[in-house]
Amino acid sequence: MNTGTLNVRVLGGWPVPRSFGGRFIVICAILRQLTLAVVLLLQIASGRTQAYDVFFVDQLSAAVPLLRLFGRTRVVFFCHFPDQLLAPKRPGLARTLYRIPADALEAATTGAADRLLVNSEFTGRVFAETFPRLRSRSPKVVYPGIDVSGFVSKGSKPPCVDQIRSLLTRQRPRSHLAIDQPLREQEEPAARARSLCSLAQVGGSSGARHRHGLCRCGASLATTLSDRRLRRAAAR
Repeated sequence: MNTGTLNVRVLGGWPVPRSFGGRFIVICAILRQLTLAVVLLLQIASGRTQAYDVFFVDQLSAAVPLLRLFGRTRVVFFCHFPDQLLAPKRPGLARTLYRIPADALEAATTGAADRLLVNSEFTGRVFAETFPRLRSRSPKVVYPGIDVSGFVSKGSKPPCVDQIRSLLTRQRPRSHLAIDQPLREQEEPAARARSLCSLAQVGGSSGARHRHGLCRCGASLATTLSDRRLRRAAAR
């Protein structure tokens, strides 16, 4: 939504496509980010864009060394989850050879940032396991901000965890990622709350595995809606 609060400009969308026939997605993403960084640095050098105090980079880290070297300012990298763990695990030598340089580039460029951030303690543990050479960096946990004012009426208090009955996740989970992770990460005192929770997931997945996982962690129900069913429901 464009509210005018921030001056948002889109760079790097050309000439590299998102993929080539649905393939080479990670390579295209890296090239698009590098293109964005080069265009931005050229604009700063020419005076068309003001110099920045800090560059905030998230998801992909490929452009971090470039921004730090030529941008002459500090770079913060926000890791939502290591990209190499989000890639589908498919057998075959070609797939392995395809991922080796991408994974090595991610590890090297992530460590080039001045400050590392993760979105949760769980991601911090996964980060340390995935990038053992960066364990000394100790990423700081910064939770994504949520405006809860629209969910709380005037004069009332925000609900505590024991009052929560339903959780909704809007994502497209991979077969090797568990959507029930937020529930399983709860501490023991919240066991009773977990038993009262139901989790609805929209976006499409192989629902059987996730429903089984939710039963194991104490949630009572998992509902999976495909994109087609979601659009049909929204049109009613």
